[in-house]
Amino acid sequence: QSRSAACTSHTRRIWKSRHLRLVGQDVYEKLVEGYTRKQWGRECKDLPSFIIKRLPLRYTYDNNYFKDPYQGIPKGGYTRIIKKLLEGVQVCLKTDFFANREELTAQADKILFTGMIDEFYDYCYGELEYRSLRFETEVLDMGNYQGNAVVNYTDYEVPYTRIIEHKHFEFGTQPKTVITREYPAAGRRERSHIIPLMIRRMTSSLTSTSAAR
Repeated sequence: QSRSAACTSHTRRIWKSRHLRLVGQDVYEKLVEGYTRKQWGRECKDLPSFIIKRLPLRYTYDNNYFKDPYQGIPKGGYTRIIKKLLEGVQVCLKTDFFANREELTAQADKILFTGMIDEFYDYCYGELEYRSLRFETEVLDMGNYQGNAVVNYTDYEVPYTRIIEHKHFEFGTQPKTVITREYPAAGRRERSHIIPLMIRRMTSSLTSTSAAR
């Protein structure tokens, strides 16, 4: 037990030292620590240290999140491009994969399953912990709310992680504006799951499952 506690303490020190080495004390406290606690629902010291790699760090004035050479929003929005992509494709809505598993898997040689991976394996290694999101949308009687499509709120005391103002994705000039607040939440079976929280456990479980099969 004392050895386990020592390992945990060592892991926590590594987590913080890597972050401090990468961004420094001020940036860590103002932008990383509170936001990370809020997003993942855990103390920073209890999370794997590789999470810091999700944050782009540049010593330039480039304020893009991604480094891709070509970035943009589809003209007319994502709904229009998805409709175009799905033209001529059979789409089944409100269909429970597990209630129709045999029928659906028989339609193709290979399938791509994007649901809960532990449910796919019938929870044979237990349930994974997930983080999810809750969205709160509001129509405001003003032409502009925040001046940008997305603004992140890094303070732990602010319950949401970001506010999206949709009109700015396509430089809209509508007299009103629509905003969406994004709240992190614990994943539950009745709520859409976003990402498994215990990534190491998930990897171990899937490896064991593949070997067993």
